[in-house]
Amino acid sequence: MAKSKRNNKKQRAKAQKSAKVKRKQAAPSIFEHLKRQLQNTWLTRSPIFLFVLLFGVLMTAFYILWLMPFFQRTVVETVARIDAQLASLALNLFGQGTSCEGDIVASSDFSVSIKRGCDGIEATAVYLAGVLAFPIAFSRKVPGLLWGTAFLFMANLLRVITLFLVGVYIPVAFDIMHIEVWQALFLILAVACWLYWIQWAMKKDKIDA
Repeated sequence: MAKSKRNNKKQRAKAQKSAKVKRKQAAPSIFEHLKRQLQNTWLTRSPIFLFVLLFGVLMTAFYILWLMPFFQRTVVETVARIDAQLASLALNLFGQGTSCEGDIVASSDFSVSIKRGCDGIEATAVYLAGVLAFPIAFSRKVPGLLWGTAFLFMANLLRVITLFLVGVYIPVAFDIMHIEVWQALFLILAVACWLYWIQWAMKKDKIDA
């Protein structure tokens, strides 16, 4: 009986030791599991983080350029003059009798000046940065860069034309259309254009896969 009791005690001690060893072995496996989960989370979400990071870098670079006098003279003023010339040409097709001088479109009834912030460059930069930062093959980005820029340029031209017509026929609504309606609408158009490009690019990738 004494021997059997001693044997039972030994067996219990061994069982307790083995249980402790198992717990010790289980602890690293839990940490490894958590580590794998964190790695998987990073791998699945890192494209989003990289997109946000690259988008921020590109927009910072744009605003640094945008504030430079050289950029203002060579890009901003040139775009404003082109907008004014094309808008005047289009308005004259509707019999508005406009003329263009620099960034000013004028008639005997009304005039508009296309200044910084009304040239569509800022919203276009947001769109271009969104396309460039999106994680997809560059061959899919090129068409989006080209036709997206063209679309937003035409949209801004439409903005200038409609604002001029509002100034002529509904002058009381000019400030609302200029500051509240078209500013928000143009940004919405830029985001919508970007989302359309993403849909197109993803479909192309699926077809070619």
